[in-house]
Amino acid sequence: MIFCDKNYFALSTKHTTYAFRVMRTGHLEHLYYGRKLHIESVKDMEVLAEQQAFTPGCTCAYDKDHLNVTLEDVCLEVSCGGRGDTREAFVEIVYGDGSSTSDFTYEMAVVSSGKPQMKTLPGSYDETEQVERLSIDLRDKNRDVILKLDYYVYEDCD
Repeated sequence: MIFCDKNYFALSTKHTTYAFRVMRTGHLEHLYYGRKLHIESVKDMEVLAEQQAFTPGCTCAYDKDHLNVTLEDVCLEVSCGGRGDTREAFVEIVYGDGSSTSDFTYEMAVVSSGKPQMKTLPGSYDETEQVERLSIDLRDKNRDVILKLDYYVYEDCD
């Protein structure tokens, strides 16, 4: 089952839940993975989100509009180098001008049923075709590049 409401997302199977949200900066923040949570509203998920009141220590603020947000101490779904996130990058792109800083932020999400067949890559499948798909588009704030994330939920399989 996929819960999607007001920039909060939860993917639940028979025994597990995977949850994340869109931060006010537009980045995806991982919130939870573990034993199944019974999520019925955004209020059920807001308690999982880390509250950021200030930028700790010697970290860099994300930008002038979010001075209390640093990407260094947030558990991001997608890490990118060059914006204060010091973890290994999820994706590394070297652009034509030689720069390599990417800043992928949330653009849209679509929930659907089914899974397209992969012709050249291995992938998961279910004989009963009971699969839900959450597809999220992230756009680089400085380039015309879209990163698509697809999450598949097989409710009877953890």
